Amino acid sequence: VKATYSYSILPVILLIWLTSKTEPLLKKTFPKSLTDNLYPMVVLLSMSTLGILLVGPAATLISNGIVNGLVWLTEHAGFLAWPLLAGTSICFIMTGTGLLMDALAITQLGSFGIENGIMAAFCLLNMALAAGDFALALRRKNTELASRAWSCGITALLVRVAEPSVFGICLK
Repeated sequence: VKATYSYSILPVILLIWLTSKTEPLLKKTFPKSLTDNLYPMVVLLSMSTLGILLVGPAATLISNGIVNGLVWLTEHAGFLAWPLLAGTSICFIMTGTGLLMDALAITQLGSFGIENGIMAAFCLLNMALAAGDFALALRRKNTELASRAWSCGITALLVRVAEPSVFGICLK
């Protein structure tokens, strides 16, 4: 698999995660006398090699699979693709992988000059979350919850940060 690294952040995220898991194991097996001088270079060389040979192609396959799925969705679902993606994108936010969708949108913009509605779907999601927060703020008599709902709604609507709304209001 030919891996392209331009406009791609997924390989970096996967390589950092892999390094965080393998570095402690490598440190246990490395001689103590060489730890200060040689250990950082060994970690850098081994992780770079692993990144070029395994992580880059794997991330390219994952990114291409997600992008192809989004292309299929936009081609076959038409205008319903964005609401479908917006409805399921809450799962990306809850699992902490929402930024991967941003990375995919940037990859699409860099590679094709257009993205398939990822940002539009997240915009729809944020508007829906903000509307829910504002409705809760208007209906609740509890001033602490209402003020938190106002704050989360404004954050979701203006800043495009949905986590406070999801975890602070919707999942409570």
